[in-house]
Amino acid sequence: MRSSFLVRSILQRAEFSRRFIFFLGGMPGAKNLAENATLKTLLNTQATSDKLYGAVCASPVVVLQEHGLLKNKKATAFPAMCDKLENKEAVLTCSD
Repeated sequence: MRSSFLVRSILQRAEFSRRFIFFLGGMPGAKNLAENATLKTLLNTQATSDKLYGAVCASPVVVLQEHGLLKNKKATAFPAMCDKLENKEAVLTCSD
């Protein structure tokens, strides 16, 4: 499913309140999400409003870090992505 279709589907829901935005991982999906202008705007609004956001797998690095939302924060990611985290104090929650 293309990320632009997913974003349109979410935004069309009448009860969408953006209490929490969560990005799933996996490539190339995480990259597509990071490049989506609508999601970028929503994520920045979420962050500046002190609302919750999160990500798993590759998305902490590819989405959140790419948009400057991991500064001064500890994060975890898919083990193969952890070396790309800017904050090397990242918490690794699982490994192979």
